[in-house]
Amino acid sequence: MLKNLLIITSLSIASCLSFNASSATDTAYIAVSGKATMTISPDRAELTLSADHNADRADQAQKQVQRVIEKSLAFLSTQGINKADIRSTTLSLQPQYVWDRDQQQQRLAGYRASQSIVVTLQNINLLQSTIDGGLTAGVTRLSPPRLFHSKQNALERQVLAMAVKDSRANAEAAAEALQVTLGQPLAIEVQSNNAGPHPEFRAVAMMSSDGGAPADTQLTGQIEITMQVTARFGLTP
Repeated sequence: MLKNLLIITSLSIASCLSFNASSATDTAYIAVSGKATMTISPDRAELTLSADHNADRADQAQKQVQRVIEKSLAFLSTQGINKADIRSTTLSLQPQYVWDRDQQQQRLAGYRASQSIVVTLQNINLLQSTIDGGLTAGVTRLSPPRLFHSKQNALERQVLAMAVKDSRANAEAAAEALQVTLGQPLAIEVQSNNAGPHPEFRAVAMMSSDGGAPADTQLTGQIEITMQVTARFGLTP
């Protein structure tokens, strides 16, 4: 859903009239800028659920992590999430050492196993339940979700067209003030400054005071698509 459509205009005459009768390559032109910004609500999300466990033995740590991953995958299946939208990382197993002051050397203290599941949610409304389900399954780490729009490329092109039209309108206004005729565009440079959503994210892997569902999470965010162009238009006196 598109929201808060905003066009920001800026005008800068980067070069004035420049006639040179001795050279056919010299052209009088005016350089202007155009800018457009669109704010949209994301409709897709990518979330990483991670499980970590420490144990005295490597097999113990590995089994605990595998148990959490299996529970998480089973939950995602109940949410109707396509298997193609779920990928898992290779299980990592690392020895853990502590410094033994008496022996003045490192001592093996156990093993730490880790594994993650990366989920792409085609329905952003499942984000809250996916987080809660992961926490219930025993997930120990949640990455801040990456929010995006399924039609972002098309929307960026739309904003670009708006920015180009804005530069043309600026050039026409400047040409009218200078009492000259605006010609064809000679060059256009495009700059994009797309800010991804900055969601307010809080996920606490703990149960509520009554032992029920995990604590609520809060997720909000929007995407700002900004395109700016610098265009040169020929001028005729």
